[in-house]
Amino acid sequence: MNRAVRAAATLCLLLAAPAARAQPPAQTAPEPANLRGESAQTRKRLLEIEQKILAGKHADAADELQRVLDESGSDLILVGANQARPARWFAHQLLAKLPGDTLKAYQDRIDQPAKQLLAQAKQARDPRPLYQLQDRYFVSRPADEALLLLGDLLFERGEFRAAEDSWRRLLPAGGADVTYPNSKADHALVWARVVLAAIFAGDTPRAKIEFDAFKAKHATATGTLAGKTGPLADTLRTFLSAPPKLASESPSRSWATYGGGPERTGRVAGGLPRFESSVPWKQITIEPKGGHPPARPPLGHPVITNGEVFVADSSRVFGFDLRTGTRTREVALDPNVSPPNNNQTNPPPDSCCSLTAADGLLYARFGPPIVRAPLNANKTNESFLCCLRPEGRDLKIAWKLAPPEDPKVPAAWEGAPIVVGKRLWAVYAKFEGGRVIHVAVGYDPIDGNAEPQRPAWATELCDSAPSVTSNARQELLTLAGRHLVFCSNSGAVVAVDSHTGQRSWAYRYPRARKSASASSDPSPAVAFDGRVFVAPADGERVYALDARTGQLVWESGPTEGARIVGVARGRLIVSVSGPLRSLRALALDTGSHRREDGGWVLGGSGTLPYGQGFVTDDIIVWPSHHGLYFLQPEGGLLPPGRPNPWQAPLPHFLARYFGNLAYADGVLVVVTPTQVWFYRAESTKIVPRPDSTPRDRFDWIVERAERQFAAGDRPAAIAALAQVATGGLPAPMRAWAAARLLQWSPQVTSRDQLAREVQDALRPELVNEWVIAPDGLPVTLGDFLQKRLGRTPVRAFPPALVLATKSCTPDLTPESEFAHTQKLPTEVSPLPAMSGEPGPPKHIFAAGLQKIIAIPLDRGAESEHVAVDLFTHASDVRDGFVAAGPRAVALYGAARDPIWVFRLPATERLPNGPLPIRVLTEGPTPVPDLSSFVLSGSWLFARIGEHHLVALDLQARRVVWVLGATGRNGYESLAFASTPRFGPHFAVTEKYIIAQLSDGRRWFIKLETGRPAAQPVLGERTARVNWPHAPATLSENQLALADGPGLVRLVSLGGRVRWAYEVEHEDGLAGEPPQVRSWGNSVLIAVRRNYGVDIECVDATTGKPVWNDPAFADAFRIDLFASAADAAHVYVPAENTLLGISLDTGKTEWTANLPGLPDTTWTVRAGKSCVIAYPTRAIPRESMDTVLARVTRSFRAEPLVWRLPGLASTLYDAWVDRTLPVLLLDPKTGKRIGRYEIPARGPAVRAWFDADTAVFATGDRVVWLK
Repeated sequence: MNRAVRAAATLCLLLAAPAARAQPPAQTAPEPANLRGESAQTRKRLLEIEQKILAGKHADAADELQRVLDESGSDLILVGANQARPARWFAHQLLAKLPGDTLKAYQDRIDQPAKQLLAQAKQARDPRPLYQLQDRYFVSRPADEALLLLGDLLFERGEFRAAEDSWRRLLPAGGADVTYPNSKADHALVWARVVLAAIFAGDTPRAKIEFDAFKAKHATATGTLAGKTGPLADTLRTFLSAPPKLASESPSRSWATYGGGPERTGRVAGGLPRFESSVPWKQITIEPKGGHPPARPPLGHPVITNGEVFVADSSRVFGFDLRTGTRTREVALDPNVSPPNNNQTNPPPDSCCSLTAADGLLYARFGPPIVRAPLNANKTNESFLCCLRPEGRDLKIAWKLAPPEDPKVPAAWEGAPIVVGKRLWAVYAKFEGGRVIHVAVGYDPIDGNAEPQRPAWATELCDSAPSVTSNARQELLTLAGRHLVFCSNSGAVVAVDSHTGQRSWAYRYPRARKSASASSDPSPAVAFDGRVFVAPADGERVYALDARTGQLVWESGPTEGARIVGVARGRLIVSVSGPLRSLRALALDTGSHRREDGGWVLGGSGTLPYGQGFVTDDIIVWPSHHGLYFLQPEGGLLPPGRPNPWQAPLPHFLARYFGNLAYADGVLVVVTPTQVWFYRAESTKIVPRPDSTPRDRFDWIVERAERQFAAGDRPAAIAALAQVATGGLPAPMRAWAAARLLQWSPQVTSRDQLAREVQDALRPELVNEWVIAPDGLPVTLGDFLQKRLGRTPVRAFPPALVLATKSCTPDLTPESEFAHTQKLPTEVSPLPAMSGEPGPPKHIFAAGLQKIIAIPLDRGAESEHVAVDLFTHASDVRDGFVAAGPRAVALYGAARDPIWVFRLPATERLPNGPLPIRVLTEGPTPVPDLSSFVLSGSWLFARIGEHHLVALDLQARRVVWVLGATGRNGYESLAFASTPRFGPHFAVTEKYIIAQLSDGRRWFIKLETGRPAAQPVLGERTARVNWPHAPATLSENQLALADGPGLVRLVSLGGRVRWAYEVEHEDGLAGEPPQVRSWGNSVLIAVRRNYGVDIECVDATTGKPVWNDPAFADAFRIDLFASAADAAHVYVPAENTLLGISLDTGKTEWTANLPGLPDTTWTVRAGKSCVIAYPTRAIPRESMDTVLARVTRSFRAEPLVWRLPGLASTLYDAWVDRTLPVLLLDPKTGKRIGRYEIPARGPAVRAWFDADTAVFATGDRVVWLK
């Protein structure tokens, strides 16, 4: 390094140092919670004992280990940085390593109490004594049989993963945390039990792996398993090939607590039926001045029990009849605690209070909503747990319970307790030494008559610093098998034994740098299938822990602000309100949100939750800031039926907010900040109403058929669908029913082999009707039949790139004359050509509601064809033409009728398996419009609505692919509110389609497959505002992309950036992407500003500006694609002015006024001897405003009803009576040298230019100028 460079570097460091010191320090994560019971001393003792074993002092080690079990067995020992387990399990691990003689002597000491516990368990078939046995006497001889019995009992209760864990402890290589020494159990039979548990748990992939490993080692083992005696591998293979179907869950009759039950899984048993209406049949106001969402949270979390709904705030409980919606009960829990005063200038924080219902009793926590040290020094306990007993129309307070703490120690209960049978568990916070200490307590037994005197046990869980914010969240316990799990939302998750209160495990997670979520909603752990899932309010990830050991199974990617909605279809449904806000599903086995791993993230971002929803195996019910959504757990798709989302019965923006949900006994309950709403399910008996619409009848019959098919009544199901297919319903519905019948039919190779009912359903008039196949691709019923018969469809070949033909320079002069005129029928109007039309056009097309006319440009005989729909575009293709409109695309040949018609069906996608649940149908699902048509060879590309692109092969006459803006292939009839949308403009090249999404991404989509291709060098980001035009093609492999308000980049199709142009001054940019158009080696860029439009010319090779200063157009907006250029000038229409700009200097050399109304837009062509200008829409002879004013004055002067038809005719004539002025201007001066007036009817205009001919088409006529 030379001296000058060293000096410069030193100076930079000196200058940077003060700035670095001035910057605020990086925000650090809050202090994590301390684990109560964690003992470094006990850990040290265990390490010393291990050294004794290694030194051969086995007897001393056994004595020491027994003392650890007696004195410190519940002390927590850290395993790594985050996990802690009780010392007793480390002691058992060491005891299992003792040599045979020492172990035998130790077993002699402990076998007797172990035998007694085993006998109790055998007699009562109760696992609790077995848990005590393995905790205290794991290496005893009776423990061998106890572990086997414990697994059997858990298997009988449906706790398959817990059973598997128990059996694995008997296997030397079972992968358990601790292995029983020298087990005498039949290892082959135990391993077979493990495989069987995986099969019954529905984990087929893992079961197959376990089975293969079992078969490799015990291929010939025999025994009795699952009631069958014989080779164990054969028994397991039978179950594996046909996994058992467990009994379906009974429909939910109650919703007992937050999350539906003590496990907090948020699951509704038995699924969800259809609902009568998206409007609640009952609305009850609780708190008239409760505030409005989203600033105010819902009042509380409801519970449903014994046909009643209960909801509470911090001081009151309200009861409602589930069937009638009438208020049944109300009780003020404590007269000393007044109801919330929402008129205060600074109201206290809201608390979403929870309740618990059990055995006809109600349990609530009441007191100040914020869990903190009491403000009144003389009143150390301000909160109570309360047991309420319904009596008549009243709720009687059976007892109140203060935290079981020394009166001198301030304490406060957290949320509502868990109650199962005669046992109650709760958690409270006590405040000592500037710390918040959470304590779990268990009461056993309890009842509704007498207040519990003292807890059966109390265990301190963790302690943390007091929160610096006023958070009204009340923490809850979760029951996970034999364990109670507490997520502190302050850095720790702690589990204790529900029977004894002994600590079972603990896990410390990293806290977020930001403070915990300000939400007042609880964020408890969720227990499911041997796992504990936590989404801490103060964390940045979701964690899955082993329910028995607390070992980390997985952690998710960043999900700050996550809250668990429930568990459905092998996925953890999580609502995220942080920076990555969305609803997402995490695979239960891996925690991945990637679709290929079984997870998903709802399309788009920006949707926040409002309230707590629930799940079933078929549906997710999620209240959001956009309404109440119903989604499918498998992929996050919206199921059939509408509306989705539901809107609330509130005015304006408030209609988007629902609240906390509960469902039971056929009624959906919603609790808002001020009201309770009731939504009633339909009767399970499907009976069409007399006034039902065709869609209603279709839905009812199909649903009945699906139920019959699922129940095994195939003949009745097939007969019902055959009735739809052959009845009087609309053809798309009949085609869907016929296609569904084909799905239910066995695979055959000939149509004659199909059942007679199916053959009859395949009517000739339905063969060309369209349905959505299970893969989301629209197909005709005929093509769907061919595929079911095993016949391969015609292969679609990518279109050959047809380069745009160079436009010729017209030789129109003032001396040109009308060479030919052809009048058009009054009912047709000229159609514009599609972008990308291959080759020079051969026809001008005009269409109406009933016919489409093809007029040859060479003045040959016109042809008339049947218009099967309303068309907006038409272009010539090989051997015919294609017409397209919002509802259909039709391919025509020489015949009057079209050869092929594509329509997007109004029916939903055919399912791959059972029909997805339809929550509600209020009217038909709207079919989105087709638009943005682009031709490329024999392929036609278009937008379906705003959320899909479609590729049609006109030669093969089929749909090649459909791509959604979510990145998924296939058409989805409903889209989530925040799902991105495709922009209206896209470019088609030889290999890619370049499209823009509304969230500011740009996709390179593979032409053959319709899948987005990554462009790592270029990236995905582009302008967030819609491109004004499709990206301009500068050469065969280069495109100009408008990637920002003042940014244009020239890229190759491989993703390499050739050059980038960015405006020098950003002041006044209007925010729109620039327009780009090339003429030869010149590229014009139009940048819109608040005061006009700058026009810059850059070199096509380097991107460097050619002009010293941009040209300026004093117009709100211009259109470069309506401009023209010759060797000397570029001609730009700017509203009613035409600019002649020098291509060499960028100076405006002349301007010319253009006639017409202020909003008239013009198109320009540069001819050989003149500039041709004509309006893009025919100009009214009189302004519509002028005619309307005249008609109004005339009617006021003589207000006679019989005059109305004549006045309406006057208005119609004003709309249709127009003219198309064609102006010829001198290219050097801009002076007008000629003008032609062409009569027009309506606004439509089409123009075509040849070397010596100009053709103009209006709604009145087509004229040829020569």
